[in-house]
Amino acid sequence: MIKRIKIKLSKDNVINNQYSKNDFEEMIIISFSMSYKDRLNEISSDIKKYVIDSDSIELYGEYGEILYFLENNLEITNKKIIIGFDLEFDKGQAELIEQKFSKFNVEVYVKGNLLPVSLDTYKKTVLEIENIENKIKSYNFSPLEMLIYVYDYVRNRIYNKEDELEATAVSRSVSSVLFGNKIVCGGFANLFKVLLDRLGIKNEIVNLVENDHSGHARNIVYLIDKKYNLFLVSFFDTTFDSKKSEEDRSFLYSYKHFGRSLNEFELVDQNDGFDYLIDEKYKIFNLDYLLELENIIINSDDKETINSVSLIVNNAFLILGLDNVLLNINKKNLLDKIDILKKLISNEINLFLFIKALMVVRGAQEKENINLYRFKIEDYYEVMKNFKMFVNNEDIKVLRFIFEDEKNKRI
Repeated sequence: MIKRIKIKLSKDNVINNQYSKNDFEEMIIISFSMSYKDRLNEISSDIKKYVIDSDSIELYGEYGEILYFLENNLEITNKKIIIGFDLEFDKGQAELIEQKFSKFNVEVYVKGNLLPVSLDTYKKTVLEIENIENKIKSYNFSPLEMLIYVYDYVRNRIYNKEDELEATAVSRSVSSVLFGNKIVCGGFANLFKVLLDRLGIKNEIVNLVENDHSGHARNIVYLIDKKYNLFLVSFFDTTFDSKKSEEDRSFLYSYKHFGRSLNEFELVDQNDGFDYLIDEKYKIFNLDYLLELENIIINSDDKETINSVSLIVNNAFLILGLDNVLLNINKKNLLDKIDILKKLISNEINLFLFIKALMVVRGAQEKENINLYRFKIEDYYEVMKNFKMFVNNEDIKVLRFIFEDEKNKRI
């Protein structure tokens, strides 16, 4: 039996009523060059047989086309129907999908999930994410404070791989890790991304590979915070700062992998015994690599070389969600853009700015769980030791001042 059949209903497809079987995937693909509505009576009987005999049907097209197909092929509506485009964890989209497809046995793809999920699971996940988002917004946090809160929320989980017979999505999909107890680096990174997306903080997932071909995932974040005068790009790894056991509270002291530059992470990874190869497109966030590109531009007049560098630079701005395609490519434009990137990755979250922001966040978190989040000055000292390699007496004096100042604000 065919496990899944994909049907493309879009009128933009160039394949005209052709289908082919992929034996490895056990899948048939059917496409239409015209609107499905115009071809309804021209589906050959052998294709219809494949549709009827399949376990599940994945439909691609506009909402109206998919709905029209289902309403005119009621003999297949008892099967699993997969809507074949990526949704967001968004209340409006969830309500629209429910309104149109609730009478069918529908599953949906959602960004942040590896596999399609039922409509009920989609709605449940959207509601949970909306609740988290609203709680965070109720505290009137600055972007840095939101980032700390989300970092703590995501890493308050124990790394736990899926069982041998379970799908890898169990420990990586947002809908699974939110409500289950299985989570690995992909799950940490996906949940971190989805929550930051909802809060309007630009970020992407960065995939890394070690020499033994094992993978890892962390996040790159573009942060603008007017309260703390921050304008930077940093990397975050909630996996390595996550909780180690149910009784563990010490993870709240660890921000070793919070807001580091790519250069810093290379040193941290080496000290932790890892030798990761980063995805090629993120190498531009390494200061040494940027300086190499800058040197190439300054010393080269070759048009092809300049164009190649411009593609790399433009891609960096696209990753950060910045609208900056260089229409008129010249050395000055490129050097200006590289200068912006250099500043972004050279700026850092100062230790004491971080401590100030952390105290604001802990004040809010105490209201939720005082036993877990109530921090004394000794606790902030432990954070400092994890955040900064060497803590001196002057640092301790400044910490005492910040602590007393924040305490007075709450009185």
